[in-house]
Amino acid sequence: MAIDVQNHLFTPSLIEAALKAPAGSPGNILANVYRREGDAMTTLEPRMAEMEEASVELLILSVVGLETFYADERTATIDLIRRSNDELIEAVETRADRFAALVTLPFPYADDCLEELRRLQGPLVRGVIASAATDSWTLDEPRLEPVFAELARRRMPVMLHPAQGQLQQFKAVRDWRLSSSINAMIETSIAGARMMLSGMLDRVSDLTLIVPHLGGVLPYLTQRIVDQSATGDAQHDVLYYLQNRVLFDSCSFYHPALTCAVETVTADRILLGSDYPFRGTLKRAVDDIKTSGLSEAEQEAILRGNAIRCGIAYGR
Repeated sequence: MAIDVQNHLFTPSLIEAALKAPAGSPGNILANVYRREGDAMTTLEPRMAEMEEASVELLILSVVGLETFYADERTATIDLIRRSNDELIEAVETRADRFAALVTLPFPYADDCLEELRRLQGPLVRGVIASAATDSWTLDEPRLEPVFAELARRRMPVMLHPAQGQLQQFKAVRDWRLSSSINAMIETSIAGARMMLSGMLDRVSDLTLIVPHLGGVLPYLTQRIVDQSATGDAQHDVLYYLQNRVLFDSCSFYHPALTCAVETVTADRILLGSDYPFRGTLKRAVDDIKTSGLSEAEQEAILRGNAIRCGIAYGR
């Protein structure tokens, strides 16, 4: 059996906001995804069939991009996130034995993030998904430390996700979906590196950070980051945090990249992630690990064991 920690749902509130978003905006990108994927983004019944086919016991569902819709419009952002969180939890509750949730917080508004956490007390909330912002604010800012401290106290991991911000709008990546294939991975890698090098993981010593898609480019560039950035404002270098404080998910589907990640952090720090439906079926994600050449123990750790041990699957 397996546990998928990166599985995405489009809630009614997200769809409504996306369809109103201006052309070229992050919200418009999500609208185009919805138009392309249709019911795969909004319904859970097809996923149940895929779960049976791929022997997946649990999906951790999340909604992406909510923080990006209204830029600096605080009230509109908070309202959208609250409505979407409620819709996500309502969907999860239809099969609480098979689904759980990563909710969204209204970053970068620390007080509102804490208020939303107080509001969301249910056992099906297993963590937070946070946009890897690279524009007017970043997740490592000191004002957000109380939010991460509260998440750590609750033993709730934080998963980064591409924000589709200005970094993905550069002219050089407008063609051939390079903004998604390359720049999206750079966004999460930068956000993860900043969380490490800023000292945030030192100050919030129990926080679990998940950098998806096999850590973006971090495993491949680890030594370069150590050479160029040293420890930054942190107590240790990036390699230390990758090996001791950070988790990846497996969504890459390229065995040489998986080998690099395993050799950098070991299989005990990698979770199964499908990025459904953006990257294909649940079976593809599971088969990617089963055909990887890793040992049976390593495969079991990635497919299921690590998600249970870190608390994202069934809580702590």
